[in-house]
Amino acid sequence: MQSDQAFKGISQVEMAELNGMYRYTSGNETTLEAATTLQKSIREKGYSDAFVVAFNGTERISVKEALEILNKKN
Repeated sequence: MQSDQAFKGISQVEMAELNGMYRYTSGNETTLEAATTLQKSIREKGYSDAFVVAFNGTERISVKEALEILNKKN
């Protein structure tokens, strides 16, 4: 968990390095609605470039793929 003051007010911040760049994520939502609500909240805190990403386990997948997986479960 990141404790950097730059993320004050945002919970569950995780950092990962990918191709020499640092990526930060927050949250662990299970629906697109909850993820977009969190995205809106983070944008309101000044992070205008926040976006929704999806993972299947530890593998990053597209949001479209995630929705397809969720629809198969229902």
